[in-house]
Amino acid sequence: MVINRWSDEIDAPWNEPIYSGDPSEEIWTMRDGAKIRVGDMTDLHLKNCWRMVEGKNTIWEQIFKAETEKRTERWYK
Repeated sequence: MVINRWSDEIDAPWNEPIYSGDPSEEIWTMRDGAKIRVGDMTDLHLKNCWRMVEGKNTIWEQIFKAETEKRTERWYK
């Protein structure tokens, strides 16, 4: 059985992309065209990128959220 997660027939609280993977390994392209691994971003850069895509229902919002949570777990261990 295949369930389409984008279907309107599914009773889900949101209709957004679901990210699974290692957010640190994703490559973000900056405004000047330079590329950077999400894991190499400073905390401030990560926060600013997340703010830029927040609410736009993109997979990048999920990636930045996952990386922030990953870093937060590491800080509080």
